[in-house]
Amino acid sequence: MIMKAVLLLVFWFGAYSSAFAAEEYKFEASEIEKKPYHLGGFAELRPVVDGLDKSAALYKVNFYNNNRGSTVQEYNSRVQLEGSYEEGIARFFLRMNQDVNNTYPGWSSSGTLYEGNLSLKPSDSWNINVGKKTFKWGKGYAWNPVAFIDRPKDPTEPDLALQGFWAGSVDYVRSFEGPLKTFSFTPVLLPVINDEINNDFAGPQLNLPGSKPPRTSNQINMAGRAYFLLYDTDIDFIFSPGEAKRPATG
Repeated sequence: MIMKAVLLLVFWFGAYSSAFAAEEYKFEASEIEKKPYHLGGFAELRPVVDGLDKSAALYKVNFYNNNRGSTVQEYNSRVQLEGSYEEGIARFFLRMNQDVNNTYPGWSSSGTLYEGNLSLKPSDSWNINVGKKTFKWGKGYAWNPVAFIDRPKDPTEPDLALQGFWAGSVDYVRSFEGPLKTFSFTPVLLPVINDEINNDFAGPQLNLPGSKPPRTSNQINMAGRAYFLLYDTDIDFIFSPGEAKRPATG
């Protein structure tokens, strides 16, 4: 009788545990289904108090007609939003930034489109992209010497998003069996048209003696990146023939 009671108790406990476990791990397929859209971003407020040396020459230059005292307060705010939408082989991505600041000269506001591009992926090997984009070539963190078609990072805040350039690019990726596991190639066309499109792409130029300065408007700049995964080693070859900028390889 006691043995039967023990077996009944064990059976009841096992059945209850199985039912509890089944209920605990129950999920709906719709909960893990990838959504066609994404929306994210952040907002920040950064108040600052600066201490001023009233006897310094720079103080007299900046505040010669305005006695600001020994401290200056400023309030900096930023909102950055990003979103994407996918439909079939097409994907649209947008990232924009808005700054509102109150410093000693007064209020100021500026908005910037960081990225806005349309990509088409007809197959796993091909991806076509048109629009404003950052390419993030190279492995440098605070400073990247091969970022030929990206804006330089801020070394004090290298994780901040960067504003891209208007460009068209194609990504081709292929995998292999053997020592060479992956190969990809990305050619890029980047136009500079007067003061309307990518007018700040060239930036300041260093004109060396006897060299011809590059053209800075109304031309198409080219660049490319070849990537190899050889054994377990990443190998990048990055080049820019040079139109608005000097020719460069890395």
